[in-house]
Amino acid sequence: MGVAVIGWNELPVLSSIQTRKQLKELFNKVYPKATENEAANKVGQIWAFIHRIQKGDLVALPLKYRSAIAIGKVVGTYQYRTDIAANIRHTIPVEWIRTDF
Repeated sequence: MGVAVIGWNELPVLSSIQTRKQLKELFNKVYPKATENEAANKVGQIWAFIHRIQKGDLVALPLKYRSAIAIGKVVGTYQYRTDIAANIRHTIPVEWIRTDF
């Protein structure tokens, strides 16, 4: 099993965030220099990651260190983790189907 990840590691655990308004307020507090449009775009991405992606969904992620896309099936819900790497915090458990697409 693997994980799908997003950045924004400066953000704390997001599992208690229940509304976009809460997320936007937290994002603006952590990233005060973000423009309104930038904040809206990133809050939308983070919201989708923590609330819209569901168990059984398929995800496609570009691989950072090679020219490929990984396809996986979501097998769990959002988790904040500190045990993987220093730059990985916000994760969703995924069963990778293909990592060389």
